[in-house]
Amino acid sequence: MILLCVFFAADRRGDMAYGIPEQYKIKSAELSELKDAVSIEWTGCAGFRLKHKGTTLLIDPFVTRPRMAGMVAMPLKCNEQLCAEVFPEADYILVGHSHYDHLLDVPEVASKTRALVLGSPSTASVCLGAGMPDEKVKVVETFIPIMCGPFKVTFVPGVHGKAVLGRIPFPGQISGRPKQPMRASHYRAGGVYGLLIEIGALKLYHIGSADLIDDETAKVGKVNALFTCLAGRQDTPNYIARLNSRLQPDYIIPHHYDDFFQPFKFGNNLMSGVDIDSFFSEVKAVSPGARIVMPEYFQAMTFDPKTGKLVEG
Repeated sequence: MILLCVFFAADRRGDMAYGIPEQYKIKSAELSELKDAVSIEWTGCAGFRLKHKGTTLLIDPFVTRPRMAGMVAMPLKCNEQLCAEVFPEADYILVGHSHYDHLLDVPEVASKTRALVLGSPSTASVCLGAGMPDEKVKVVETFIPIMCGPFKVTFVPGVHGKAVLGRIPFPGQISGRPKQPMRASHYRAGGVYGLLIEIGALKLYHIGSADLIDDETAKVGKVNALFTCLAGRQDTPNYIARLNSRLQPDYIIPHHYDDFFQPFKFGNNLMSGVDIDSFFSEVKAVSPGARIVMPEYFQAMTFDPKTGKLVEG
């Protein structure tokens, strides 16, 4: 109940969209300007859509964004129409952990697009419980690369941040083939992963929760772009400094700072408890060579897979 009260408080704020500071905005480049470019869009929360050479890869697609008032009393239902509009195509879906704000929409999107879902045993349980065929769900092993079309994907052991009152929300595993719809509290975290994605010389690393296992993350090595969760960052000591020393990113792309209890029509509102200005200061202090990049919802970022650089128009 304490967790629900905290979330409910978050649901009541955010009636004004957050304005991304000018210095962190990007100028989108048309894919036609660069042969074999990689397109990356932020789809809200921890979600991203990557496109390259005709293949579409989704990370944690979640657009239903149920309001907390309804979540307290009712199981969560996917917004099928919105999922179809936002994600008309997908070939692969990566799931970093199994909380509802990462997994709720995955079975629907995967079923309609016939995408292959990759994730933990908990993720597999939810997808199979939703009626997905076994051959469309893959339980991953860490540090075993998987080719997803042109994308080389490696799941790296991680840990969920203590994002609510110094605690990991809804810890534990999901087993069997649970009947759906499920309540928010039934979406246990399950296995938690960082996602290493490589395309040519371009090396990307996605963290869906604001914490890390230092020794495991260090095995990733230097990356071009770090996609890092901000929700719960304040409860993880030296979070950005630890990431920077192990990954040495050229670009830092924050996500999961938006209020995912608010529908998209209300714009990008800051999540309760996210101190984004202190994030900017922390990056400047511990990673002065990295550039912060903040796209708007569904704004395409273009990366050159030969150089690993962001291309802007």
